[in-house]
Amino acid sequence: MGPDQPNRIIAYEVPRQPNSVELVSEPVPDGPVVMLTQKNSAVFPFGVSLGTTVNVSQTINYRQRVARYDPRKTVMRWKPEPSICPSCGSYVLDHYEFGPLMFETVQAQSAPFLENFDLVLDVAHNSLFGTEDRPYGWYLWDIAADNSGRLLGVVVVNLTTLRSPRVTLPVLGVNQQGNLEPVSQVSLNPSFPVGVNPVLWALIDLKTGEVVASTATGSISFVSEELGDPLPEIYAHFIQEAIGGGPQ
Repeated sequence: MGPDQPNRIIAYEVPRQPNSVELVSEPVPDGPVVMLTQKNSAVFPFGVSLGTTVNVSQTINYRQRVARYDPRKTVMRWKPEPSICPSCGSYVLDHYEFGPLMFETVQAQSAPFLENFDLVLDVAHNSLFGTEDRPYGWYLWDIAADNSGRLLGVVVVNLTTLRSPRVTLPVLGVNQQGNLEPVSQVSLNPSFPVGVNPVLWALIDLKTGEVVASTATGSISFVSEELGDPLPEIYAHFIQEAIGGGPQ
């Protein structure tokens, strides 16, 4: 099946011997031939609506925190080396001193995303040859005919990616003066909840386009809330203290 192909489905009936699964055949010079009788045919009914609307409401609550040590002191102590000369020596590390680690929420914003769309078996959203990969894709899973020769198709629909544009926010950092300033950006991308696929199965009459059965009718709604809270960057106010007398 493809957009530029006939997409014709045909159901044939084969003759069988009475009370047997053996086929009725006719002898010809090249060997026995089974005569088929066409029972039905159809062209795939692109554009059929499955009668289901998907409603999505998602909120991403973004929070950025910054952690600071104020101060973070390095204490150096003078170590004399009289064996070299009376005034010789050097500063060596004595210890570190840390002020309290303080967490600060530097921004908190909520980004709401709302979207709704109908599930339609159009060419554009076909998963094999379509041109639109959002927000869903469908494909023909199987074809069969019932006892009357009615042609039936099993269709499966999967959700892919929401069409809502992402929201971009600045990421703040601490400069050398201890003030906040933008250092990069973060993107908040809306998405469907995990584990939603396949979202729908449907049985279609391939000749009339009738939706014979579906696992969902009316509407499917997804409401979700997500917390975006990356690990905070840690900044420190560095101070160095020298103890003891070195050469003047």
